[in-house]
Amino acid sequence: MKRHYPKRPSAVVGRWFCDELATEEPPPFPGELWQYGEGNTKTRATLENAAQDLQILTHTMSPGSSTICRRATNGCRIGCVIRGGMAQAFPEIDAGRRLRNLAYESSPEAYIRQLADQLVSIVSKTERQHLWRGNAGSDIDIRPAVKLANAALAARGLPRQLFYDYTKVAEYLQGRAGNHYLCFSRSEQNEEQALELLQAGEIVAVVFHQIGDYAQHAAYRQRLPETWYGFPVHNGDASDIRIPGLFDPPRPQDGSGYVVGLRLKGNYRQREAAISNGFSVEVAT
Repeated sequence: MKRHYPKRPSAVVGRWFCDELATEEPPPFPGELWQYGEGNTKTRATLENAAQDLQILTHTMSPGSSTICRRATNGCRIGCVIRGGMAQAFPEIDAGRRLRNLAYESSPEAYIRQLADQLVSIVSKTERQHLWRGNAGSDIDIRPAVKLANAALAARGLPRQLFYDYTKVAEYLQGRAGNHYLCFSRSEQNEEQALELLQAGEIVAVVFHQIGDYAQHAAYRQRLPETWYGFPVHNGDASDIRIPGLFDPPRPQDGSGYVVGLRLKGNYRQREAAISNGFSVEVAT
């Protein structure tokens, strides 16, 4: 029987000590899967600029594995922002995310149903429309969770919700619900696919950089290009949301998509690696 070993055995998650979880039993379910997102700087800015009074809830996992991030590349692993921030200062945050990984890998279908059930429970209490990001630090297929939640909310007469995310899995763009908004992420391995999706009208995120001393907080001084392969570039550091009526820039008249420009973040080592392997696209000075 498979044994379950977390990768950070000394961390504490609530009342659970991770070094006690190396058992032949499935890992304990990690409790609440959705958290209100106001603690994140970018999320706060998004809410402040919102045209409506909305709250954002996020579901965060620990990134990197082939199960959690199906199309992860060396470039995105090196520059992954989810690994930084508060998770570096407080090991229990990352340990909690790893518990979610373990629970999902143990039983994906049950985990997806829990995502939907907990979402419905929250909306039942608030009776409001919220924004939901199901893949902060992951790239699992949450289309089934969205559809389950939509059906349950409609049956109870509760408000229809709004979902948004980034993904490197092009298949997720197909068969998604009408209230599930996805932005495809370009990497050093899928540029041709990204261009095809832009031509077809999808939205694509691209990481850009300028050569120079732009590590850490200086990253925001980097200039974004006006276009990329002829497609207009909009500032993705202002908001992660691309929903009509909220944060959706004008689209080209020919029906094609647009580029969400993200400035390359990270320390000197991360920047050098992302630039050298082609994960980030250079902007001329």
